[in-house]
Amino acid sequence: ETKLAKNFKLKELMRIENGQWGIFSPEALVRIQNMRNSLGVPLYVNSAFRSPGYNAGVDEAALYSRHQYGDAVDVTTQGATSLNQIKSACEAEDANFIKLYATHVHCDWRQLKLSSIFWQK
Repeated sequence: ETKLAKNFKLKELMRIENGQWGIFSPEALVRIQNMRNSLGVPLYVNSAFRSPGYNAGVDEAALYSRHQYGDAVDVTTQGATSLNQIKSACEAEDANFIKLYATHVHCDWRQLKLSSIFWQK
């Protein structure tokens, strides 16, 4: 139940079935919270961090999926907005790669520089 941002909990971004450890970019977290704020409706995370082992079992997952680097999300509003509105919100938050699927939108921020706090002990 640990909150990472106003509308997102740890368990939404890192799930136990992906393994004991996980990472997620603080900068990407800010972006998805901004998306939630701009859309004005709940944003549901279908997938965020994936361990390499878990990713290998996901149908059609890229070998070097950005989910493994903690800077990607697959999101939906469960019908509260169109997928194109979610895509526009990703674009407004400068996502580096966006892909529209039948049920969700993939957004990733692969080119965001991580702040030094990400690397602190």
